[in-house]
Amino acid sequence: MRKEAGLTYVLQWLATSFPEAGKAVFSDSYIKKISGGISNESYRVVTGDYDWVVRLRKCNKVSYLLDIKIEIKLLKSAAEADLVPVVVKGDSVAGILVTQYLKGSKPWTQNLARQHRNITRIANRLREFHQIDMNLETYRPLGVSQSYIDEAGSLCERDRAWGKELITYATNYERCYRPKVVCHNDLVAENILDDGTLRFIDLEYAVAADPILDLASLVAMNNFDRDQASYLLYNYYGGEPPCSTQSFFNVVRMTHLLSYFWCLSRMQEAEDSSPFKLFAAEIAAMLR
Repeated sequence: MRKEAGLTYVLQWLATSFPEAGKAVFSDSYIKKISGGISNESYRVVTGDYDWVVRLRKCNKVSYLLDIKIEIKLLKSAAEADLVPVVVKGDSVAGILVTQYLKGSKPWTQNLARQHRNITRIANRLREFHQIDMNLETYRPLGVSQSYIDEAGSLCERDRAWGKELITYATNYERCYRPKVVCHNDLVAENILDDGTLRFIDLEYAVAADPILDLASLVAMNNFDRDQASYLLYNYYGGEPPCSTQSFFNVVRMTHLLSYFWCLSRMQEAEDSSPFKLFAAEIAAMLR
């Protein structure tokens, strides 16, 4: 984890990067820490005429994260369809991304994500997101899975079995699916903002993949039941999906397993591993 991570580091970077704001960043700002997930810290900073969300990556060295320069290009493309907040500035070295704060917008909860009305809305919005025209790295879950497992350290018997299961699902995914669209690839409820219009945040895991990846991510990360998942697929595809129910839930299972081993791998480098342990326990409960 970045040793100097936190509000002081963010404010120092803002004061340097926005000379017009200058010392007012320190002395005359409204600052509030907001939810940024367990991999990032995010702050709302209001100073002068500026109202920003400033996201700081806790770890900026992971190879499968988008470089912030690429993430900015993606955000600009997505902003043309009003799919994301407007990007202001970013710094790959500092691991900081600044976007405009969306007044009146609130992040979804899992309960909101599972409501039928909202399932229809997110299916429509994902179809729009999947029309973004940008070249990204192809989703390769097999390599990522092996990396997570290797980084997780010593595994118990159950986790070794889950690791083998993950490798099987990842191998099958790469055999069956081809990159077709830009996928968000991290559709936890908190990454969906709603002010009457749905917008996405935290595109740092975005990849080129089959749309089934985002549909499975939404289902897996928000604990959809089978009826809710079927309703999502029907709404997204406008009828019967092109994959079997079993094939879809294999990808959901893979997503759960990937999330679990991601948590185990991140525990090894985190100064405070408790958020990762909690999330890993939640995912493990879904996997049993």
